[in-house]
Amino acid sequence: MYKYLFAIIFFSVFLTGCVFNTQSKLNEKTQEKLGLTEQAQDAVFHIQTGWVGGGGSYPIMSAESGPIQYNNSSVYLDGVQAEKILDENNMPSCWVGTPLIKISANITLEPKEDINYSIPPDENGKQPLVHYYSAKINKLYDILIKAEKCKD
Repeated sequence: MYKYLFAIIFFSVFLTGCVFNTQSKLNEKTQEKLGLTEQAQDAVFHIQTGWVGGGGSYPIMSAESGPIQYNNSSVYLDGVQAEKILDENNMPSCWVGTPLIKISANITLEPKEDINYSIPPDENGKQPLVHYYSAKINKLYDILIKAEKCKD
């Protein structure tokens, strides 16, 4: 009986090409919670991959309005931490479409400033600085990853 159940689960995951973090208590409907403050806080948020420019690669997203803004600046998950967390939680190296990545953690928003090389330099040849906030994870509670692996 268990062999058949295992086979059904294995083939359904294999055939759909999806990766599910089955250990997670989070789901698509878990309510987002993020205060726009520089104080440490418990938060639930989702990030998106594949963004360039603006100071970071993993913007924190709002389901209703897209990328989160604080003090007229974008908010990104700290890139080094994001890469480590995604690697440790089996994010596929190649995926199709937009993966769902939802995180529950204690975070601190830290103001940052960096050169944005995707904006042309000014008349003096200086690259513009952009201001943004980096969400630093103090303690990771949970993560949900749903991503369709590349077929090849």
